[in-house]
Amino acid sequence: MASIFSGFSYTPPPAKSKAKKDGSSGNEVDYDENPTKLFKRLEEGAWFAALSRLEKAQAESKTWVVKRAFNSSVTWKRLPIHEACIHSPTPKVILTLLQSSPNSARQVDSDRRLAVHHACAHGASLDVV
Repeated sequence: MASIFSGFSYTPPPAKSKAKKDGSSGNEVDYDENPTKLFKRLEEGAWFAALSRLEKAQAESKTWVVKRAFNSSVTWKRLPIHEACIHSPTPKVILTLLQSSPNSARQVDSDRRLAVHHACAHGASLDVV
């Protein structure tokens, strides 16, 4: 019997690369120093503002955001789709994120969770899941 997880494999988040001060490009940005505007809007549940930001800066949908502890160890590391799913997004937000970054749904965060895991754990609608 095939596993429901076939086709998904663990891929560690990419190594840190240089990013602009506003966090608009690069593979990884620091949450405390330069989170992307998209990530902050998703965290706030500001769905209309997040959709507007995606129109201007699609690259932010592929940017990892990392939160570090005082000793520089990684507390968490997520893509915008993970963050959105934590805050019960609208289906349009998820669809737009997936159009901007189709592979993001297959990426696990630092806790080895897919976006769908966050969506289910945080009570997202069935349309989102």
